[in-house]
Amino acid sequence: MPVASAQVKSSLLLAGLYADSPVTVVEPMRSRDHTERMLAAMGARVARDGNAVTVAPCGRLDPLEMTVPGDLSSAAFFLVLAAVTPGSTLTLIGVGMNPFRTGLLDVLRRMGARIRPVGERIEGGNRWRTWSLEVRISSPRTLPRKRCRA
Repeated sequence: MPVASAQVKSSLLLAGLYADSPVTVVEPMRSRDHTERMLAAMGARVARDGNAVTVAPCGRLDPLEMTVPGDLSSAAFFLVLAAVTPGSTLTLIGVGMNPFRTGLLDVLRRMGARIRPVGERIEGGNRWRTWSLEVRISSPRTLPRKRCRA
């Protein structure tokens, strides 16, 4: 794929479950891997080699009982609001913490936000990590401006 797209990758991997032979998707850089984790927890044969992920045809997936964690990107507005409001505290409960989805937290930390996980819950056969996050800031720092091209 010329562009890293988790949505396109997921659709190709799901289609690969019904292919005649294994399907490999190569990304220019890794994108979030929720689908691969879920498929592996459901018994699909999923392999990763660098930026390539392969799924083998699968006649049947095992049922999986799990609670779908909250989406960190849906909470972004609230996280930023808490991070730029001196003296504020925000607690998010049950947020999925996929390592490929936490870039915003890195930026907020650079701004001076104290972000700490409060408890961890494993869902879906030890495949998903769900955290409660606490965000506190006393005085936000601004980040240096960089020129951006649209």
